[in-house]
Amino acid sequence: MQMRGSEVFQLVRDKIIYLELAPGSVIHEAQLVEQLHVSRTPVREALIRLGEEMLVQTYPQRGTYVTKIDMDYVRQLMTMRNILETEILSELSRQRPALKEEFAPHMFMLDRAIQGRDIIAYLKADAAFHSQLFRMAGYPLIWERLRRSLSTRYRLLDLLSGDEELYRVYGEHEQILRCIEQGDAAGVREALAIHNDPGAIRQQELMRRYPDYFVTSEAPGINA
Repeated sequence: MQMRGSEVFQLVRDKIIYLELAPGSVIHEAQLVEQLHVSRTPVREALIRLGEEMLVQTYPQRGTYVTKIDMDYVRQLMTMRNILETEILSELSRQRPALKEEFAPHMFMLDRAIQGRDIIAYLKADAAFHSQLFRMAGYPLIWERLRRSLSTRYRLLDLLSGDEELYRVYGEHEQILRCIEQGDAAGVREALAIHNDPGAIRQQELMRRYPDYFVTSEAPGINA
């Protein structure tokens, strides 16, 4: 049974955001058709949708390429996320909900991903953690819209820095939960400001380490 267009889109999108298809790499439509055992139509439709998300770009006479990571775009995305998440979770903190039991499975999945050094599993567990917070606050649709614009490729590269970075971010999740439970809206704002900040020093280090993955004046591209 041939995959539906939406399934092809999600598979190709995952290949991009989890760096199986590297930033700047060419996308061969014929190869995708062969790999996914589908006709050209769902692949072309998927590439159109990915273009709308600015994850691929097609150049006439040259082909279709995975867009490179634009750090200015990443910063703007994270600022947008931080504004919305801070407002929503500050509001949630005023309810002082009990979160320890509710989020025990999420923290377990984050810890298991660290123990297995599985960055992709960690990113998925991280998304599930924040999704649950938005649901509890009554704003699942906002998270779903944010999720589509998250700087996943940048975060994946950042977390590849090592276990220390993974544990640091794990601790930030614990702090966010603590502040919400305690009704500490100021603490929520402070914790999220750290959690959602790409960090200039880390940005520079990642751009130095993966120069071919990032936008330069000679290599246009966009999206995270």
